[in-house]
Amino acid sequence: MIARYRLSGARPVACSRVKAIARVAASHAATLVAASPADIVRINLAAAQRSASWKHVRIWYVMPSPGRLKASFRIDTPGLWNVWLQGEIMPTVDVEIDGHRVGQVGGQVGGDPVVPDTTTPLRVRLNDGRHSLSITCGGLTLAPGDGGSSILIAAFLAPVGAGGSQQLRAARPAQWHSLCGHRYVWIEAVPSR
Repeated sequence: MIARYRLSGARPVACSRVKAIARVAASHAATLVAASPADIVRINLAAAQRSASWKHVRIWYVMPSPGRLKASFRIDTPGLWNVWLQGEIMPTVDVEIDGHRVGQVGGQVGGDPVVPDTTTPLRVRLNDGRHSLSITCGGLTLAPGDGGSSILIAAFLAPVGAGGSQQLRAARPAQWHSLCGHRYVWIEAVPSR
């Protein structure tokens, strides 16, 4: 890599920024490579309805007893999606979308509240439009781990397949304008081979 611009991936990149790195690439006989962000739908947990016993503490939601969290989100592309939870999910929780059970998550404690574990994804087919996610912690049992609390930090969805990961685009410096107006997480000038 000769030069790299880190970008947010949230907004289309201005042509002036692409042109600037294209100049660097041209001066080094390099190629422009840009990474589009994964199509991730983040669920706004701060706006979610939740049981009174589930407390919001700093950046996480502590689930010490049976209860439910319900949040809405929007999908613009129909198809298969993976539902991911981040946190420490020890007692098993049920995950539903639009009132239909997607699956259960439990015993997922590989991280900590600072560096959360991302659970095994749950796959669901969704139409475009508004949807509702419910996370429910049922009654506690005598099973190992059921006496503890779960901590939820984030919930998000990513499409199954290529949309769930970054996509790379390459262009010669003279074609820099083909990269304008798209969302990227980075653009690099890399040596040509």
